[in-house]
Amino acid sequence: MSKLNSILVIDDNEIDFHLVKRHLIRSDFCEEVFHEEDGQHALDFLNDWDHNRKIIKNHFPPALIILDIHMPTMNGHEFLDKYKLLREDEKYKETRVILYSTTRDRDVEESIEKYSFVLGHVSKHSSKDDLDGIRKLLES
Repeated sequence: MSKLNSILVIDDNEIDFHLVKRHLIRSDFCEEVFHEEDGQHALDFLNDWDHNRKIIKNHFPPALIILDIHMPTMNGHEFLDKYKLLREDEKYKETRVILYSTTRDRDVEESIEKYSFVLGHVSKHSSKDDLDGIRKLLES
């Protein structure tokens, strides 16, 4: 698998984000890791196309979004509903999503089935196993 240009991690837990980022960087998984604390902030970031293309250049849009499900303001399921509309723009068609949470409940299964751009789910353990799970989903 080739190195990704960038990954957006959407997670309200700073510790989880920093652990995931450390694993992504150390494993040379991607060139850049962005972070947003909830679905609404992530949508704001993704919608700011002109600014991000000017500042971030080839790292925007991210190739992958790692999405926590349980967050305040806008949770992962609400984000997916709104992100589906954003993906109608060709500029975002290549960005894929992996759900990232401590549990894999019925809602997670439904989101995987409902959205073609959701590759699957990886359990939140903050370890190398997470990266292996992400790699497997990207390669499938």
